[in-house]
Amino acid sequence: MRISAWVTAGPARVAVLLFLLFLVVPAAAWLTLTLTQGEPEVSLAGFAPREHPLRRVILITVDTLRGDALNPSNKKRISTPNLDRLAADGVQFTQAVVVAPWTLPSLASIMTGLSPKAHGTVGRQSILPENFHTLAEYMRDAGYYTAAFGSNPYLLPRSQLSQGFLEYDFFPKHVGKSPLTKLRKWRHPEEFEPNTSDLTELATSWLEANQEKDFFLWLHYFDPHVPYAPPSEFLPQREAPARIGTSFTKQHETLSGDFVPSLEERAWIEELYWAEVRYMDENLGRLIGHLKRLRLYQEALIILTSDHGEEFWEHARFGHGHSLYGEVLRVPLVIKLPGAKGGRKIPGWVSNAGLLPTVLDLCGVSLPSDSLSFSSLRDLWETNDPRKARPPIVATGLHYFEEQESVQFENLKYIRHVMSPREELYDLAADPEERFSLLPAFAGEVEKAKRILREHRLESERIRKIYGVRGTEEVELDEETKQRLRSLGYIR
Repeated sequence: MRISAWVTAGPARVAVLLFLLFLVVPAAAWLTLTLTQGEPEVSLAGFAPREHPLRRVILITVDTLRGDALNPSNKKRISTPNLDRLAADGVQFTQAVVVAPWTLPSLASIMTGLSPKAHGTVGRQSILPENFHTLAEYMRDAGYYTAAFGSNPYLLPRSQLSQGFLEYDFFPKHVGKSPLTKLRKWRHPEEFEPNTSDLTELATSWLEANQEKDFFLWLHYFDPHVPYAPPSEFLPQREAPARIGTSFTKQHETLSGDFVPSLEERAWIEELYWAEVRYMDENLGRLIGHLKRLRLYQEALIILTSDHGEEFWEHARFGHGHSLYGEVLRVPLVIKLPGAKGGRKIPGWVSNAGLLPTVLDLCGVSLPSDSLSFSSLRDLWETNDPRKARPPIVATGLHYFEEQESVQFENLKYIRHVMSPREELYDLAADPEERFSLLPAFAGEVEKAKRILREHRLESERIRKIYGVRGTEEVELDEETKQRLRSLGYIR
């Protein structure tokens, strides 16, 4: 019987049809989602939970959070009361930097304690080789329950940053071609691509259910990454430029030069970014408040940092992944120690890629010191000797354009373009915004920088040999992921 004839057969059949459309179809969509995605896979094989003197470790990484979000001397800084309170309770490293200018290589370094030259996870299709031992693997093997939640298409399980996590739930979720699953996403978008508030809710629910465990929890917020679309209550209190409106989605066109914002529009774009920072800060407050209600905050080791900053035309470009200037490399770094009063500020350049040895040091977990690129930061707040020399910090692994590498040493910063002969040298003490290159007058310092970079490459090769890694490992991106990355301006 044709549907038209079946419908005209009577009101009762019409009611049945409506039932099928509005109840059975959504239920089938839910079932399809459950079968194709389900809950994060959890395998406890070989896991033996143990109790530890330091029972809870929480790592919070905020995507694209500039270092001046926590620097009160910066004239652009906006109010972030919850970030400030966390810093007041902890040790704040006022000159922390990352070792790569975009998410995947930067977080691969944080999770392995290795430089990008060593782990090699620097391309858009790169994956972290299984040979390397991650922070989560060390913590799991030491008897901590390990879990991770967050959002970023480069951090999905295929990246293999999931190594060592008993639970790894990252977004966006795969939708596929099923119309039922697409309907499910339309009705429940938070299950496929949660916003910052949704992620906070997910994390607090997990903490509620796992508060009795000894755990290592990693939470990665996607905001304030582009597109900048803050909730209305965080928007700037002035009229938006007509070509942009209350959200900024032209990141790819801006990067390619197809969209050239005016000075007024540039200022508005940056205000939208800081509005998203305020949104993130509110959710950080919600998370901390929940930890306090569960009586976990005081005794937990809580670390907050970022994978990279964001450039707002300080050096004629917008975004990240294409340069090694300070606005992209400088990030907040706060370590709230368990049971200790904080409020300490540690000056001097440090890399947040030293977090793996720092966490394991604080948790009493041993590790081979000869197979890491970085050492524990613990000595810096326990001794805080200003005369002690800091090791040089090498950054590399661009996402766009010609590859570059930089090294910070003795308050100097050298940037080398790998293919072209372009070089830059800055005095970070006198010129922290890196405006005036000292070249060619300081040839001796340049030669020292080049020697440090050569030694770094040799050391990275030595570490790769220890782990038995040759070349790089990659995975083909599916079309849905490519489309998502296009929407974020990462690929054409």
